[in-house]
Order: sequence, then structure tokens, then C-alpha cells
Amino acid sequence: MVDKIKGMPFQSLLQERMHPNRSSPEDVSFKDTLKEAIQEINELQQNAGETAERFLRGEITDLHQVMVAVQKARVGLELMLEIRNKVVEAYREILRMQM
Repeated sequence: MVDKIKGMPFQSLLQERMHPNRSSPEDVSFKDTLKEAIQEINELQQNAGETAERFLRGEITDLHQVMVAVQKARVGLELMLEIRNKVVEAYREILRMQM
């Protein structure tokens, strides 16, 4: 049986970061948010690999479970790449600014 699908990658991270208990925006650092997002993507990739290995060993008989894990890892990686592209684009735009 396929496990209930959690929210998209970063959804829980963003909700945690936007929690009203935070005293000020300074409590949230971009570096920490990015680091946690990368760790979450890494966990998704590892989970997909482990699920595929378990399927190949015959421990899992439901192919859908494997496909869901692989797709979640793929979508998370694509999202991370798009975030990286936007950050690089913003950096280049700042470099082009005249003072």
C-alpha cells in the first residue's frame, strides 16, 4: 500500500519558518533555510534509492511506492535547481547594477 504522500519538498520547512512564534525576521537566516532544504532533498534522494533497492530485493512488491519515492526526489531536485538558478540570476542582476 502506498503511504500517504507528505507535502511537497520545502512545504513543511516553509511553514516552520513562517511560524508566528518567531520573534523577528532576523531569526530566519537564508543560509540555514537553504542548508535545511538541501538536507531534505538529500533525504528524499536517499529514500528513493533505498526504496528502489528494497524493490529489487523483493522486500517491496508495490511498484507504485517506488515510483512515488523516485518522483518526490526528482521534483525536489528540480525545485532546488530552479532556486539555484534564481539566486544566480539575482546575483548577476546585482552585479549589473550601476552605482
